[in-house]
Amino acid sequence: REDLLLLYFSGHGIKSQSGQLFLAAQNTSSEVLRSTGISSNFIKENMGESGSQRQILILDCCYGGAIVEGAKGDNTVGQTVNSILSFQPSGFGKIIITASEAMQYAFDGKRVEGKIQNSAFTQHLIEGLQTGSADVDNDGLIDIDELYQYAYKHVTSQQTPNISST
Repeated sequence: REDLLLLYFSGHGIKSQSGQLFLAAQNTSSEVLRSTGISSNFIKENMGESGSQRQILILDCCYGGAIVEGAKGDNTVGQTVNSILSFQPSGFGKIIITASEAMQYAFDGKRVEGKIQNSAFTQHLIEGLQTGSADVDNDGLIDIDELYQYAYKHVTSQQTPNISST
C-alpha cells in the first residue's frame, strides 16, 4: 500500500471506432484491435485494483489524452496539479500524464541512420531528470509537476501534453 506504482509507456496509441484508446504491441492489428491491443480500460481497471495508494501513469503515445476522457478528476493543460497535495494529507492519489491530447498525434523522435531516437516527449522527460533542469525550485528534487512542466514547455510547438489527478 505504501509503494508508488509507476507505469510508463512509450509507443503507438490507436483509437477504436468508438474512441477508446489502445496501446499497440508489436503484433497489434487495427482490424482486431480488441484482441491484439492493450485497452486503456484494462490499464485503468488493473491500476484501480492495485494495492498501491500512490500511482503515476505516463503515456507517450498518440491520442494518450483519451485515457482520461470522461474520468473524474482535475484535467489540466500546461498547469501543475500540485502532486504533493495530491498525495497528502490522505497519502494516496493517481496522476496521469499524457504526451498528447485525445485527438492528437505525439511526435516520434528523429530517425538517424541505424537507430531510432526517443520521442520528443520522452527525450525531454529524460533530459529534465538527467541534467536536473526540471528542478525549477532548486531544492535538489524533481517532483512530477516540475517534470511535466519541463517536458510541456519543450514540446508544445508540436503537441499538447496533459496532466490530471484524482
